[in-house]
Amino acid sequence: MIAAEDIIETKTADFVGRDYIFTAMEKFIEHHDRGFLILEGDPGAGKTAILAEYIRRTHCIGHFNLRAQGLNTAGHFIRGLSQQLTARYGAHPAGSTDSGESVSHMLREIRAGLPDELPLVIAVDALDEAEAAPLAANPLYLPGVLDKGVYFVLTTRRNTTPLRADGPFQRIDLRDFHDQTMEDVRRHLENKLSDEALARLVDDSHLSRDAVVDRLGEMSEGNFMYLYYTLIDLVRSPNLDLDRFLSELPQGLENYYAAHWESMGMAAAEAPTVNAWILYVLCEAETPLPAWIISRVVTRVTTQADPTFVQRRLIDWRQFLHADGSTSPAKYSLYHASFRDFLHRHDIVANAAVDLTNVRATIADLLWEHMIGDNGP
Repeated sequence: MIAAEDIIETKTADFVGRDYIFTAMEKFIEHHDRGFLILEGDPGAGKTAILAEYIRRTHCIGHFNLRAQGLNTAGHFIRGLSQQLTARYGAHPAGSTDSGESVSHMLREIRAGLPDELPLVIAVDALDEAEAAPLAANPLYLPGVLDKGVYFVLTTRRNTTPLRADGPFQRIDLRDFHDQTMEDVRRHLENKLSDEALARLVDDSHLSRDAVVDRLGEMSEGNFMYLYYTLIDLVRSPNLDLDRFLSELPQGLENYYAAHWESMGMAAAEAPTVNAWILYVLCEAETPLPAWIISRVVTRVTTQADPTFVQRRLIDWRQFLHADGSTSPAKYSLYHASFRDFLHRHDIVANAAVDLTNVRATIADLLWEHMIGDNGP
Protein backbone atom coordinates (compact mmCIF):
# COMPACT_ATOMS: atom_id res chain seq x y z
CA MET A 1 0.00 0.00 0.00
CA ILE A 2 1.25 3.48 -0.91
CA ALA A 3 1.35 5.92 2.01
CA ALA A 4 0.28 9.54 1.49
CA GLU A 5 3.73 10.67 2.64
CA ASP A 6 5.33 8.63 -0.14
CA ILE A 7 3.03 10.15 -2.74
CA ILE A 8 3.83 13.66 -1.53
CA GLU A 9 7.56 12.98 -1.56
CA THR A 10 7.47 11.43 -5.05
CA LYS A 11 5.17 13.98 -6.65
CA THR A 12 6.96 17.02 -5.25
CA ALA A 13 10.55 15.86 -5.86
CA ASP A 14 10.87 17.68 -9.20
CA PHE A 15 8.06 20.17 -8.71
CA VAL A 16 8.35 23.57 -10.36
CA GLY A 17 6.10 26.58 -10.86
CA ARG A 18 2.31 26.57 -10.53
CA ASP A 19 2.45 29.66 -8.32
CA TYR A 20 -0.56 31.04 -10.22
CA ILE A 21 -2.61 28.05 -9.04
CA PHE A 22 -1.51 28.42 -5.42
CA THR A 23 -2.33 32.13 -5.57
CA ALA A 24 -5.85 31.30 -6.79
CA MET A 25 -6.24 28.79 -3.95
CA GLU A 26 -5.10 31.32 -1.36
CA LYS A 27 -7.47 33.97 -2.71
CA PHE A 28 -10.44 31.62 -2.53
CA ILE A 29 -9.80 30.82 1.12
CA GLU A 30 -9.05 34.46 1.89
CA HIS A 31 -12.25 35.75 0.27
CA HIS A 32 -14.71 33.09 1.46
CA ASP A 33 -15.56 31.98 4.96
CA ARG A 34 -15.94 28.32 3.82
CA GLY A 35 -16.27 26.41 0.58
CA PHE A 36 -15.27 23.92 -2.07
CA LEU A 37 -12.42 24.62 -4.47
CA ILE A 38 -12.08 22.17 -7.37
CA LEU A 39 -8.97 21.96 -9.55
CA GLU A 40 -9.85 20.43 -12.93
CA GLY A 41 -7.58 19.20 -15.70
CA ASP A 42 -6.89 16.52 -18.27
CA PRO A 43 -5.24 13.22 -17.31
CA GLY A 44 -1.52 13.81 -16.84
CA ALA A 45 -1.87 17.58 -16.46
CA GLY A 46 -0.25 17.51 -13.01
CA LYS A 47 -3.25 17.73 -10.68
CA THR A 48 -1.87 15.22 -8.17
CA ALA A 49 1.53 16.94 -8.09
CA ILE A 50 -0.11 20.32 -7.50
CA LEU A 51 -2.21 18.98 -4.64
CA ALA A 52 0.78 17.15 -3.14
CA GLU A 53 2.81 20.37 -3.23
CA TYR A 54 -0.12 22.28 -1.71
CA ILE A 55 -0.29 19.76 1.15
CA ARG A 56 3.47 19.97 1.61
CA ARG A 57 3.39 23.76 1.77
CA THR A 58 0.32 24.25 3.94
CA HIS A 59 0.47 21.05 6.05
CA CYS A 60 -3.27 20.64 5.59
CA ILE A 61 -5.04 17.30 5.91
CA GLY A 62 -4.64 15.30 2.67
CA HIS A 63 -6.09 12.22 1.00
CA PHE A 64 -5.22 10.55 -2.32
CA ASN A 65 -7.68 8.31 -4.16
CA LEU A 66 -5.87 5.48 -5.95
CA ARG A 67 -8.27 3.42 -8.02
CA ALA A 68 -5.50 1.17 -9.35
CA GLN A 69 -4.56 0.31 -5.76
CA GLY A 70 -8.16 -0.26 -4.68
CA LEU A 71 -7.84 2.74 -2.34
CA ASN A 72 -10.79 4.76 -3.56
CA THR A 73 -13.72 3.82 -1.36
CA ALA A 74 -15.70 6.05 0.94
CA GLY A 75 -14.76 3.82 3.87
CA HIS A 76 -11.04 4.17 3.14
CA PHE A 77 -11.38 7.95 2.88
CA ILE A 78 -13.40 8.34 6.06
CA ARG A 79 -11.16 6.07 8.14
CA GLY A 80 -8.00 7.79 6.87
CA LEU A 81 -9.45 11.23 7.45
CA SER A 82 -10.57 10.28 10.95
CA GLN A 83 -7.10 8.99 11.79
CA GLN A 84 -5.44 12.20 10.59
CA LEU A 85 -7.92 14.45 12.38
CA THR A 86 -7.60 12.45 15.60
CA ALA A 87 -3.80 12.47 15.45
CA ARG A 88 -3.58 16.21 14.81
CA TYR A 89 -6.49 17.63 16.78
CA GLY A 90 -7.45 14.90 19.23
CA ALA A 91 -10.95 14.63 17.84
CA HIS A 92 -12.82 11.37 18.11
CA PRO A 93 -15.29 10.05 15.55
CA ALA A 94 -18.90 9.69 16.66
CA GLY A 95 -20.39 6.32 15.75
CA SER A 96 -19.31 4.44 12.64
CA THR A 97 -16.17 5.73 10.93
CA ASP A 98 -17.69 4.57 7.62
CA SER A 99 -20.45 7.18 7.66
CA GLY A 100 -20.69 10.69 6.32
CA GLU A 101 -22.20 11.80 9.62
CA SER A 102 -18.96 10.89 11.36
CA VAL A 103 -16.99 13.23 9.08
CA SER A 104 -19.40 16.12 9.61
CA HIS A 105 -19.32 15.62 13.38
CA MET A 106 -15.53 15.59 13.53
CA LEU A 107 -15.15 18.64 11.33
CA ARG A 108 -17.69 20.54 13.42
CA GLU A 109 -15.98 19.53 16.66
CA ILE A 110 -12.51 20.49 15.42
CA ARG A 111 -13.66 23.76 13.86
CA ALA A 112 -15.24 24.83 17.15
CA GLY A 113 -11.90 24.45 18.92
CA LEU A 114 -9.79 26.41 16.40
CA PRO A 115 -9.14 30.15 16.30
CA ASP A 116 -11.46 31.95 13.88
CA GLU A 117 -8.57 33.03 11.68
CA LEU A 118 -7.21 29.48 11.25
CA PRO A 119 -8.87 27.63 8.35
CA LEU A 120 -9.47 23.88 8.46
CA VAL A 121 -8.52 22.64 4.98
CA ILE A 122 -9.02 19.11 3.65
CA ALA A 123 -7.30 18.32 0.33
CA VAL A 124 -8.60 15.35 -1.67
CA ASP A 125 -7.01 14.16 -4.91
CA ALA A 126 -8.61 12.39 -7.88
CA LEU A 127 -12.25 12.66 -6.90
CA ASP A 128 -13.07 11.18 -10.31
CA GLU A 129 -11.36 7.95 -9.24
CA ALA A 130 -13.54 7.54 -6.15
CA GLU A 131 -16.05 4.71 -6.18
CA ALA A 132 -19.52 5.62 -7.40
CA ALA A 133 -21.64 7.20 -4.67
CA PRO A 134 -25.26 6.24 -3.94
CA LEU A 135 -27.94 8.36 -5.58
CA ALA A 136 -28.09 11.89 -4.15
CA ALA A 137 -24.85 11.42 -2.16
CA ASN A 138 -21.57 13.21 -2.82
CA PRO A 139 -18.50 11.16 -3.77
CA LEU A 140 -16.81 9.77 -0.62
CA TYR A 141 -19.85 11.12 1.31
CA LEU A 142 -18.34 14.60 1.31
CA PRO A 143 -20.59 16.96 3.23
CA GLY A 144 -22.73 19.24 1.10
CA VAL A 145 -22.88 21.95 3.75
CA LEU A 146 -19.74 23.20 5.50
CA ASP A 147 -19.34 25.02 8.79
CA LYS A 148 -17.66 28.38 8.77
CA GLY A 149 -13.88 28.04 8.42
CA VAL A 150 -13.98 24.60 6.73
CA TYR A 151 -12.66 24.17 3.17
CA PHE A 152 -12.28 21.26 0.78
CA VAL A 153 -9.65 21.54 -1.98
CA LEU A 154 -10.35 18.84 -4.57
CA THR A 155 -8.88 17.66 -7.87
CA THR A 156 -10.72 15.88 -10.65
CA ARG A 157 -10.81 15.45 -14.38
CA ARG A 158 -12.81 18.03 -16.23
CA ASN A 159 -16.61 17.59 -16.17
CA THR A 160 -16.52 14.19 -14.48
CA THR A 161 -17.54 14.64 -10.85
CA PRO A 162 -20.88 16.15 -9.87
CA LEU A 163 -20.73 17.70 -6.41
CA ARG A 164 -23.74 18.87 -4.48
CA ALA A 165 -22.63 21.81 -2.39
CA ASP A 166 -24.47 24.57 -0.60
CA GLY A 167 -22.13 27.52 -0.18
CA PRO A 168 -19.08 29.07 -1.86
CA PHE A 169 -17.87 26.96 -4.76
CA GLN A 170 -15.18 27.59 -7.39
CA ARG A 171 -13.62 25.58 -10.21
CA ILE A 172 -10.09 26.23 -11.45
CA ASP A 173 -9.48 24.76 -14.90
CA LEU A 174 -5.82 24.13 -15.72
CA ARG A 175 -6.70 24.57 -19.38
CA ASP A 176 -7.16 28.30 -18.66
CA PHE A 177 -3.46 28.57 -17.76
CA HIS A 178 -1.92 27.14 -20.92
CA ASP A 179 0.82 29.76 -21.35
CA GLN A 180 1.89 29.55 -17.71
CA THR A 181 1.83 25.75 -17.90
CA MET A 182 4.14 25.78 -20.92
CA GLU A 183 6.56 28.00 -18.99
CA ASP A 184 6.50 25.46 -16.15
CA VAL A 185 7.10 22.65 -18.66
CA ARG A 186 10.17 24.49 -19.94
CA ARG A 187 11.54 24.95 -16.40
CA HIS A 188 10.88 21.30 -15.60
CA LEU A 189 12.68 20.13 -18.74
CA GLU A 190 15.62 22.45 -18.16
CA ASN A 191 16.00 20.99 -14.67
CA LYS A 192 15.70 17.38 -15.88
CA LEU A 193 18.18 17.88 -18.74
CA SER A 194 20.78 18.93 -16.19
CA ASP A 195 20.71 15.37 -14.79
CA GLU A 196 23.95 13.59 -15.64
CA ALA A 197 22.57 10.89 -17.95
CA LEU A 198 20.30 13.22 -19.92
CA ALA A 199 22.91 16.00 -20.05
CA ARG A 200 25.43 13.56 -21.55
CA LEU A 201 22.88 12.38 -24.10
CA VAL A 202 22.22 15.94 -25.26
CA ASP A 203 25.90 16.89 -25.21
CA ASP A 204 26.76 13.89 -27.40
CA SER A 205 24.25 15.03 -30.01
CA HIS A 206 24.51 18.04 -32.29
CA LEU A 207 21.39 19.56 -30.71
CA SER A 208 21.29 22.40 -28.21
CA ARG A 209 19.46 21.99 -24.93
CA ASP A 210 17.06 24.74 -25.95
CA ALA A 211 16.18 22.81 -29.09
CA VAL A 212 15.52 19.64 -27.10
CA VAL A 213 13.42 21.54 -24.56
CA ASP A 214 11.44 23.23 -27.33
CA ARG A 215 10.69 19.95 -29.10
CA LEU A 216 9.72 18.00 -25.98
CA GLY A 217 7.57 20.86 -24.72
CA GLU A 218 5.80 21.25 -28.05
CA MET A 219 5.01 17.55 -28.44
CA SER A 220 3.92 17.17 -24.80
CA GLU A 221 1.15 19.77 -25.25
CA GLY A 222 1.87 20.74 -21.65
CA ASN A 223 1.16 17.24 -20.31
CA PHE A 224 3.53 16.23 -17.51
CA MET A 225 2.69 12.52 -17.76
CA TYR A 226 3.85 12.62 -21.38
CA LEU A 227 7.15 14.11 -20.22
CA TYR A 228 7.48 11.49 -17.48
CA TYR A 229 7.22 8.66 -20.01
CA THR A 230 9.37 10.35 -22.65
CA LEU A 231 12.21 11.13 -20.26
CA ILE A 232 12.17 7.50 -19.10
CA ASP A 233 12.56 6.46 -22.74
CA LEU A 234 15.58 8.73 -23.05
CA VAL A 235 17.27 7.52 -19.86
CA ARG A 236 16.80 3.87 -20.83
CA SER A 237 18.23 4.42 -24.33
CA PRO A 238 21.61 6.10 -23.77
CA ASN A 239 22.89 5.27 -27.27
CA LEU A 240 19.87 6.43 -29.25
CA ASP A 241 19.94 8.95 -32.06
CA LEU A 242 18.44 11.92 -30.20
CA ASP A 243 17.63 13.87 -33.36
CA ARG A 244 15.70 10.94 -34.82
CA PHE A 245 14.02 10.20 -31.49
CA LEU A 246 12.72 13.77 -31.23
CA SER A 247 11.62 13.89 -34.86
CA GLU A 248 9.56 10.71 -34.42
CA LEU A 249 7.88 11.71 -31.17
CA PRO A 250 4.09 11.38 -31.26
CA GLN A 251 2.02 14.47 -30.45
CA GLY A 252 0.26 14.29 -27.08
CA LEU A 253 -0.32 11.59 -24.50
CA GLU A 254 -2.98 9.62 -26.42
CA ASN A 255 -0.74 9.32 -29.47
CA TYR A 256 2.19 8.37 -27.23
CA TYR A 257 0.16 5.44 -25.88
CA ALA A 258 -0.90 4.51 -29.40
CA ALA A 259 2.73 4.44 -30.58
CA HIS A 260 3.70 2.15 -27.70
CA TRP A 261 0.65 -0.01 -28.35
CA GLU A 262 2.07 -0.62 -31.80
CA SER A 263 5.62 -1.16 -30.51
CA MET A 264 4.25 -3.80 -28.14
CA GLY A 265 2.99 -5.64 -31.22
CA MET A 266 -0.60 -5.14 -30.11
CA ALA A 267 -1.80 -3.47 -33.32
CA ALA A 268 -0.88 -6.43 -35.52
CA ALA A 269 -3.63 -8.79 -36.63
CA GLU A 270 -1.70 -11.72 -35.17
CA ALA A 271 -1.04 -10.00 -31.82
CA PRO A 272 -0.71 -12.68 -29.11
CA THR A 273 -3.88 -13.13 -27.05
CA VAL A 274 -1.74 -13.54 -23.94
CA ASN A 275 -0.29 -10.02 -24.23
CA ALA A 276 -3.71 -8.42 -24.48
CA TRP A 277 -5.02 -10.41 -21.55
CA ILE A 278 -2.08 -9.50 -19.31
CA LEU A 279 -2.72 -5.81 -19.95
CA TYR A 280 -6.47 -6.05 -19.53
CA VAL A 281 -6.21 -8.08 -16.33
CA LEU A 282 -4.15 -5.19 -14.91
CA CYS A 283 -6.63 -2.72 -16.40
CA GLU A 284 -9.74 -4.31 -14.90
CA ALA A 285 -8.39 -5.54 -11.55
CA GLU A 286 -9.72 -3.55 -8.60
CA THR A 287 -6.55 -4.14 -6.57
CA PRO A 288 -2.86 -4.74 -7.44
CA LEU A 289 -2.08 -8.33 -8.39
CA PRO A 290 1.09 -10.49 -8.17
CA ALA A 291 2.42 -12.05 -11.35
CA TRP A 292 1.31 -15.55 -10.37
CA ILE A 293 -2.35 -14.51 -10.10
CA ILE A 294 -2.14 -12.66 -13.43
CA SER A 295 -0.67 -15.83 -14.92
CA ARG A 296 -3.46 -18.00 -13.54
CA VAL A 297 -6.16 -15.65 -14.79
CA VAL A 298 -4.68 -15.54 -18.30
CA THR A 299 -4.16 -19.32 -18.32
CA ARG A 300 -7.94 -19.63 -18.34
CA VAL A 301 -7.94 -18.39 -21.96
CA THR A 302 -4.48 -19.32 -23.28
CA THR A 303 -1.80 -21.87 -22.41
CA GLN A 304 0.97 -19.37 -23.22
CA ALA A 305 0.74 -17.57 -19.87
CA ASP A 306 3.27 -19.33 -17.68
CA PRO A 307 4.58 -17.20 -14.77
CA THR A 308 7.97 -16.64 -16.42
CA PHE A 309 6.38 -15.28 -19.58
CA VAL A 310 4.09 -13.00 -17.57
CA GLN A 311 7.00 -11.71 -15.51
CA ARG A 312 8.97 -10.92 -18.68
CA ARG A 313 6.03 -8.92 -20.04
CA LEU A 314 5.67 -7.03 -16.77
CA ILE A 315 9.35 -6.08 -17.00
CA ASP A 316 8.96 -5.07 -20.67
CA TRP A 317 6.06 -2.78 -19.81
CA ARG A 318 7.42 -1.54 -16.49
CA GLN A 319 7.22 2.16 -17.37
CA PHE A 320 3.42 1.85 -17.55
CA LEU A 321 3.12 -0.13 -14.32
CA HIS A 322 3.46 0.42 -10.60
CA ALA A 323 5.19 -2.40 -8.75
CA ASP A 324 4.48 -2.50 -5.02
CA GLY A 325 7.57 -4.09 -3.53
CA SER A 326 6.32 -3.76 0.05
CA THR A 327 4.66 -7.16 -0.37
CA SER A 328 6.17 -10.49 -1.29
CA PRO A 329 5.73 -11.24 -4.09
CA ALA A 330 5.44 -7.76 -5.60
CA LYS A 331 2.01 -6.67 -6.82
CA TYR A 332 1.38 -4.81 -10.06
CA SER A 333 -1.11 -2.20 -11.23
CA LEU A 334 -1.28 0.39 -13.99
CA TYR A 335 0.86 3.43 -13.22
CA HIS A 336 -1.58 6.08 -14.38
CA ALA A 337 -5.34 6.20 -14.96
CA SER A 338 -4.80 7.76 -18.40
CA PHE A 339 -3.37 4.45 -19.67
CA ARG A 340 -6.53 2.70 -18.46
CA ASP A 341 -8.56 5.27 -20.40
CA PHE A 342 -6.53 4.47 -23.50
CA LEU A 343 -7.07 0.73 -23.04
CA HIS A 344 -10.81 1.36 -22.66
CA ARG A 345 -11.03 3.16 -26.01
CA HIS A 346 -13.48 1.27 -28.21
CA ASP A 347 -11.05 0.85 -31.11
CA ILE A 348 -8.29 -0.41 -28.79
CA VAL A 349 -10.59 -2.93 -27.08
CA ALA A 350 -11.73 -4.14 -30.51
CA ASN A 351 -8.14 -4.38 -31.71
CA ALA A 352 -7.15 -6.40 -28.64
CA ALA A 353 -10.12 -8.74 -29.22
CA VAL A 354 -10.93 -9.08 -25.54
CA ASP A 355 -14.29 -9.06 -23.79
CA LEU A 356 -13.96 -6.83 -20.72
CA THR A 357 -16.90 -8.53 -19.02
CA ASN A 358 -15.13 -11.86 -19.46
CA VAL A 359 -11.89 -10.39 -18.09
CA ARG A 360 -13.64 -9.11 -14.95
CA ALA A 361 -15.53 -12.36 -14.43
CA THR A 362 -12.37 -14.45 -14.82
CA ILE A 363 -10.50 -12.28 -12.29
CA ALA A 364 -13.39 -12.55 -9.82
CA ASP A 365 -13.61 -16.33 -10.21
CA LEU A 366 -9.87 -16.82 -9.66
CA LEU A 367 -9.74 -14.52 -6.63
CA TRP A 368 -12.75 -16.27 -5.09
CA GLU A 369 -11.13 -19.67 -5.58
CA HIS A 370 -7.94 -18.29 -4.03
CA MET A 371 -9.85 -17.03 -0.98
CA ILE A 372 -11.61 -20.32 -0.26
CA GLY A 373 -8.88 -22.74 -1.29
CA ASP A 374 -5.36 -22.37 -2.62
CA ASN A 375 -3.53 -19.54 -0.84
CA GLY A 376 -0.41 -19.14 -2.92
CA PRO A 377 1.41 -19.75 -6.19
